[in-house]
Amino acid sequence: MIIKFKKKSILNILISTLVFFIAWLIGNFYNVNTITLLIYVISLFLLYKNDKEFFLKNLYIIIINSLFILGVYFCETDGLFLDEISKKTGYINCFNLALFSCHICLLFILILNNITYRNEEKEENEKMSFNSKYNILIKFICIIVILIQIVTITNILIQLKGSIFRVDRFVINKQYLNDFTLKVKNNIILALPLFYFLKGKRKNMYIFLYIILYCSMMFLTGEKYGPYIKLFYLIIIFFPQFFNYLKKKTYLIVLFVCLIIITVFLQYKLLYGYSYNNLITYLESRLCQQGQVWWSIYDQKENKSIEIGDFLYEIKSSYNNELSTSLPYAGQWKMMYYAANRNNFVTIRIKNLIPFTSTTLASIYYYFGFIGIFIIYPLFGILYSIIVKGLFNSYKKNIVTSILAIKLFIMFDYLYTASDLSSLISIKSIIFIIIFLLSIIFNKKRRYKIEKSWRINYIWT
Repeated sequence: MIIKFKKKSILNILISTLVFFIAWLIGNFYNVNTITLLIYVISLFLLYKNDKEFFLKNLYIIIINSLFILGVYFCETDGLFLDEISKKTGYINCFNLALFSCHICLLFILILNNITYRNEEKEENEKMSFNSKYNILIKFICIIVILIQIVTITNILIQLKGSIFRVDRFVINKQYLNDFTLKVKNNIILALPLFYFLKGKRKNMYIFLYIILYCSMMFLTGEKYGPYIKLFYLIIIFFPQFFNYLKKKTYLIVLFVCLIIITVFLQYKLLYGYSYNNLITYLESRLCQQGQVWWSIYDQKENKSIEIGDFLYEIKSSYNNELSTSLPYAGQWKMMYYAANRNNFVTIRIKNLIPFTSTTLASIYYYFGFIGIFIIYPLFGILYSIIVKGLFNSYKKNIVTSILAIKLFIMFDYLYTASDLSSLISIKSIIFIIIFLLSIIFNKKRRYKIEKSWRINYIWT
């Protein structure tokens, strides 16, 4: 194991994290949100400038954190009325604690990123004979995946008929799409590693078709930011050429953000008749939805008792893989229920499985208070770092393991954003994690045998 700390990056995130904590402490006396938001932006800019590779390798969590932080910021400043929770926003001094939580997670990701292993470089340079040996099979599977996407899109168009862009995505998922279409839509992103392992002159054509069909599927079913951001990030992880190109042309990230904003606004325009004059109002309202649950729960729970007792029900519900959409609620449904003061609108929304966004920080604060943030968000950073470092290194050496790794990444995303504890401790998740770990052990043993045979051949020659 080798530890090489990049002092500028570590000091940048460490100092800004401490500033956010101090700002939260004095926040009851002075509103310093705009100043600390500016410090947050500067800290990310310095992180990008000092360690562009780290910034891009962890772009997903930086984007997710930033959307959440901006959402909380707007909840505390503009005094908007949030229809989803029937509340008018206002300053309650929760913004800087949200900044602190996200930044302490990023700090631990950064620290672990500086810990490398001696065999990593060797693994990066290892030849993937798997590709050339089974390329015909991989190509065949890639073609099947593309055909499945085409069939699924055709099926979506047939099922929606004249209702395309006229109903909400949750209604589409529940009332229009059949089980096959839903399963393809929710799991097709797992096929991305197939195109990474594919070789040949037409590889780029297959990748392009896969991406276009994936985006078309999400667009037609009204999906918004999440699926596009995940796909963009996983392409960064799995395709070194794109990663290296993005390091030189980082402005493409801004273009990507603008593109998905335009795409989502177009959906709203077709669905609700929005005009371009509504764009700013829409973006402001959409961002507030990212932070509304945390803002509301903090307002209700500040200086009140924490609810560790309720957490036992949370564990039981998650272990049994229950959605708990009837009282007593669990996971994101519980946070939605409390954030909206138990109103009927949210109760109906829970029964229809229509979630809010970004409930995890609210859940941690609700169950464990401020101390829980200090303990759990560093653990989030450690877990995320392990997953992402693995995706960039050893997990990509085997097609099965790489598919399982993407599934693990999605499970973490549910845990980190939607307080979905079942993605970690349910029977189904535990079995999946065991299979994933066994696949890693098998790959290491296989690699060891190959290296051993190479050494023997080298000695005899």
